[in-house]
Amino acid sequence: MEDGEIAQNLYCNDTDFQNTLDMISILVKHSSYVYSQMARKPTGPNQSTRRSSFRKPALTTSTKPM
Repeated sequence: MEDGEIAQNLYCNDTDFQNTLDMISILVKHSSYVYSQMARKPTGPNQSTRRSSFRKPALTTSTKPM
């Protein structure tokens, strides 16, 4: 199993199988919640926004007539 190969069939009882399904259901709900929170809240300016915020004042001052 260390290399990802399963040489024989694995068996579990009904209780273990149901517990696994319950855990998967909770993990799907949790990951959906986390993803929706990430998509909703901006984390701050990204790299391109930071660059453009520094370039705009420099461009406006350099294009002013003397």
